[in-house]
Amino acid sequence: MAVASSKPKRILDKMVTNFDLNVFNYVLGTEESNFKHKPDPQIVNYIMEQLNVTKEESVIIGDSKSDILTGKNAGIDTIAVTYGYDSKENLINSNSTYIINTFSELENLIELKK
Repeated sequence: MAVASSKPKRILDKMVTNFDLNVFNYVLGTEESNFKHKPDPQIVNYIMEQLNVTKEESVIIGDSKSDILTGKNAGIDTIAVTYGYDSKENLINSNSTYIINTFSELENLIELKK
């Protein structure tokens, strides 16, 4: 698992500490890196390569239209979560593979993807 964010790395580092997210193999911020900003798929493609996973094994979970477009541009399944940053209407219009409203729905979809 990995986090690919447009947030600055210093903020991501605090989030990892505060929310005990050490389970993630990569936590990458695009602000201080040479990665292009989402919806360019560069950062997602890099993570898939580093984790040695295929597009079929991968999914992007996002709470913004930009996240969903990034996954689509990378050619992978997308899960839009309506309990985050963007409006439900924007997420519906992004044509995500899945749209979910609760964390338990996310857990079920992740299990199906395994």
